[in-house]
Amino acid sequence: MLLARDTDLVALTLAEWLPDTIAALGLRTFPIPLDLAPLDLGMAWHPRNSADPAHRWFRDHLASAVLAPS
Repeated sequence: MLLARDTDLVALTLAEWLPDTIAALGLRTFPIPLDLAPLDLGMAWHPRNSADPAHRWFRDHLASAVLAPS
């Protein structure tokens, strides 16, 4: 979003994702005039990191930020 703010580029994002940030950056939103299929997001990591507490904390926080932004 910072790149979109400082250039003439366009950024695609969910309509209801981070509305306070969008407003604070002075950006505006509008619907995409195309029918787009839903996009599946996922995470992948090396198996040796599965039991690492710091890595698990990071994954949990990243997932919660993407799935339910405040």
